[in-house]
Amino acid sequence: MGVTVGVTGHRRGFGKYIFDSLPEPKKGFSLSNGYNINQPFWIRGLDCIINNAEDGWGQIELAIKAHELNIHCINIGSLITDANVTNKHMVAKQAKLALRAFSKEVGQPYLTWGFLEWHELAENNPHIVTTITVNDAVKEVSDEYERWLALI
Repeated sequence: MGVTVGVTGHRRGFGKYIFDSLPEPKKGFSLSNGYNINQPFWIRGLDCIINNAEDGWGQIELAIKAHELNIHCINIGSLITDANVTNKHMVAKQAKLALRAFSKEVGQPYLTWGFLEWHELAENNPHIVTTITVNDAVKEVSDEYERWLALI
């Protein structure tokens, strides 16, 4: 009997790489296929959710709902938490700070990497530039998922 894992933001970017690396059964959740992380009622029935998509406060909403439903939740954070930001990015920073704090409080994994050097935030925050490859980041997520599988 397998467990069902879901990935938010599974159709493009980092979420697609994560989704493609996971074994079946798996489900993908993105705005493009009708799922809104700000209203995560749809996570019922999952065993694990990889909370990758960003949409304002949506990641924290999803993390809270997963905790309430006792669904294992692997949160994908961001080093925006360590960046000096302008008002344009303040909501994203505050949301990631809340996600990081909630993850720690309830024991949900919180994985994070920096930004690529071409990202606008990297210009004034060279300390948040990452050297990790996409493959290595995906491996970290896969390893976290495998650790959880070994415990159940």
